Amino acid sequence: MKLLSVPVTIIFLLHHCGVGSLENYYWREYVGRVPEDAIVAGETAAHTNVYIGQGCVQNGGLIVGAIFPGVKEVHVPYGGDKKLDKYVKILCGPQDNFYWMSANYSNLHLEVIGKHAVIGGHEHAHGYMNIGRISYGGDIKVGKVTSYWPGKAYFYFVDNDYYWREYVGRVPQDAIVAGKTAADKNVYIGQGYVKNAGLIVGSIYPGVKEVHVPYDGDKKLDKYIKILCGPQDNFYWMSANYSNLHLEVIDKHAVIGGHEDANGYMNIGRISHGGDIIVGKISSFWPGKAHFYFIDNGSEKHVDSYQVLMYNGDNFAIDPRIKK
Repeated sequence: MKLLSVPVTIIFLLHHCGVGSLENYYWREYVGRVPEDAIVAGETAAHTNVYIGQGCVQNGGLIVGAIFPGVKEVHVPYGGDKKLDKYVKILCGPQDNFYWMSANYSNLHLEVIGKHAVIGGHEHAHGYMNIGRISYGGDIKVGKVTSYWPGKAYFYFVDNDYYWREYVGRVPQDAIVAGKTAADKNVYIGQGYVKNAGLIVGSIYPGVKEVHVPYDGDKKLDKYIKILCGPQDNFYWMSANYSNLHLEVIDKHAVIGGHEDANGYMNIGRISHGGDIIVGKISSFWPGKAHFYFIDNGSEKHVDSYQVLMYNGDNFAIDPRIKK
């Protein structure tokens, strides 16, 4: 979560029936499908729409965050990054009645006099908040404005620059390309749920609905699959091996690819094998024994040296676990 005290833009409602009417905007339930009348807050760098979400934080209140098409949960700023996958709503209404106005933490309470600033939710301990947005890293970020503190109306948002989308055979435009096959086809990064085991990483190939992941052999999964997405230019691959990985990633952002219930978080690796790039899991939960596991012709194999997926950003706390 980031705190900004620079100018932010706040959403206001324009309504022909007079200032103060709430009749023409409303919050609909959100379970992964964006309604036709959802308010567009802006776009990501990949030209995907960003919407305005609201999630219920237990003992905290109703907090604002960004909604992305195909992503069922919303991340909201409240004492850190709170990931919510139920009781989520999305702001809807007539798009033409909304506009964005520039303001900052010290003058917001003066700028909204005689205007209709849309209420985005509330914090139990403080009161109502407004909805803000900024352009950050090429993306529009939506978050909360602490307008319950006159003169201290800061803008808070969660900077989740990569995320997992549902995968059912169609590759999203913002999916991360891990490399290519010998036939010059793109290889993507998949994550599958193995019952009583965890979320395990494997390769995704365009047009192939299932993913094969390494967990006590070759596990073939054809449902509950996700694909890693985000800004491609922010990722890079770093060479490492089983014994030095825990040292090489100090003060760097190694992308978390999933977890094993019995052991902990894993990272994402790749190797070149038989002319193909193959994606798999790194057992980084075992310092000094962080081998790379992958599937080769229906068998699970492991090697000592590989490349690990890294991120050129400053958000070290992205949780890869996504619940249905």
